[in-house]
Amino acid sequence: MNIVKNYNNLQPEQKKRVEVYCKIAFNGLKSNIDEWNSNRDCKDHVRAITHSFYNTVHSLSIPSGLVSENAVKKKNEEPEWALTKDHCYSPQFVGRMIMDNADLYFSNYELYRQLFLTACTTIIITPEENRALSLLTSNRNNEFVIKAHTDVKYKKQNIQLLRKAVGPKWYTKPMDVVDNYIETPVELLEYETQFLVEDETSYGTTE
Repeated sequence: MNIVKNYNNLQPEQKKRVEVYCKIAFNGLKSNIDEWNSNRDCKDHVRAITHSFYNTVHSLSIPSGLVSENAVKKKNEEPEWALTKDHCYSPQFVGRMIMDNADLYFSNYELYRQLFLTACTTIIITPEENRALSLLTSNRNNEFVIKAHTDVKYKKQNIQLLRKAVGPKWYTKPMDVVDNYIETPVELLEYETQFLVEDETSYGTTE
């Protein structure tokens, strides 16, 4: 997935909004580093800090240009259906990763920015598919676990993807099938490994 290309496809005002939110989110996380380090085992601190980052990212969307087959079917059946946009890189988890690697990301804004843009990436899916994906993560009493790496979670839930058509009534137009492997930054995959509860031998592959 070409994160830079997706970002460059945005309109100037959309880019400005992303950059403003990116900076504000950066300042918010950085201001809480002492709280994070002192209370890393407190679920309320962890959730409050990462949820703030999630809220900022979730209010943005950098379209990937991908849509699930089921979402196209639903849109054809219900043209008025409001699209469900999945932030496929799990923004709240990305916020956790940034805080756990603060020395790296707070000393290199561009590195942080690239990760922020990645977290803003969305894929159009159905509410049912969104629910299925959410079941691949669990956070109880600050015990966070994942059941599949980001790159293979669409494969695991058998969500088939298409290259979204453009223009009016795009959902009625022919679309090409694309691989449902989600290209993912290797640093995110490596960070996820410590929370994995299943053996994902396909980690890092493009099967």
